[in-house]
Amino acid sequence: MRTLTIAINRSDPFNALEKTLEAGFSATEYLGESITFPSAELLWKKLSPKRMQIIEAMAGAGEMTMREVARRVNRDFKAVHADILGLIEVGVVERSTSGVQMPFEEIHLGLVRLSAA
Repeated sequence: MRTLTIAINRSDPFNALEKTLEAGFSATEYLGESITFPSAELLWKKLSPKRMQIIEAMAGAGEMTMREVARRVNRDFKAVHADILGLIEVGVVERSTSGVQMPFEEIHLGLVRLSAA
């Protein structure tokens, strides 16, 4: 089962990557995959409500064409195509032999934890 964790990490991105790699190399079992954003603004830009709607429509559906995704979310093909390309860029959606797919069984979204500076 593939699991994706999406979170916000305001720390140095190279330091965060180093910690992730260390944990991954020392693990003996699948830890899941993660995508981190440096700010909440960027997270919500890349995973807008319309893009989240696409992710939900694709969940568990396997491979499908972009036209099928547009039909499922009842939106214009051109807009859905642009959103899917954005989701591919982020790593939530993957291209497949005959279209696209959302390969994760679970997606965990880590919300912002605010603290005094």
